[in-house]
Amino acid sequence: AFGDFINPWRIRTVEGSTPEIDIDKFTLSITGLTEERRKLTYADLENLTDTSYREDFNCVEGWSVPDLKWEGVSLNKIIEIAMPYKKAKYINFYCYGNKYTESIPVSEVKSRYILVLKVKGEKLEPKHGFPVRLFYPDRYGYKSAKWIKKVEFSDIKVPGFWTKRGYPYDGKILG
Repeated sequence: AFGDFINPWRIRTVEGSTPEIDIDKFTLSITGLTEERRKLTYADLENLTDTSYREDFNCVEGWSVPDLKWEGVSLNKIIEIAMPYKKAKYINFYCYGNKYTESIPVSEVKSRYILVLKVKGEKLEPKHGFPVRLFYPDRYGYKSAKWIKKVEFSDIKVPGFWTKRGYPYDGKILG
């Protein structure tokens, strides 16, 4: 599983409990300043999977999980589906539990920025974000929001849970 290299996780990295998500009722909403608004089921996301690569997961707290295989739907594919208007400068992510949010400028999206469905060839475990989480390989883990339920294209960035607590907005890995 995702966290096997760190057993148990040495540092508490999630505030609160893991939400219970009924996969049969799950939909990922794509909304906001777009030509196309969609509700995608988990099966839809599986069929849209277009990205697979190996990369380390790096926590801002100083630990890493090396060489994980990440699989999912690229944010570029989501942009292609949504067809955001030019005034949509940000992609905002909202998570189950209504506690976590995250945001990234549309202009910064790279091909390896994905909505993750699988890690190490297996569906995400609930504690690691099942059914879908973000992953940006050049950003610290706090930018990789878990349990995503809505992707919103907007002209306003939504501050993330950790950003509101003093972490840098961009979360870029330095060095």
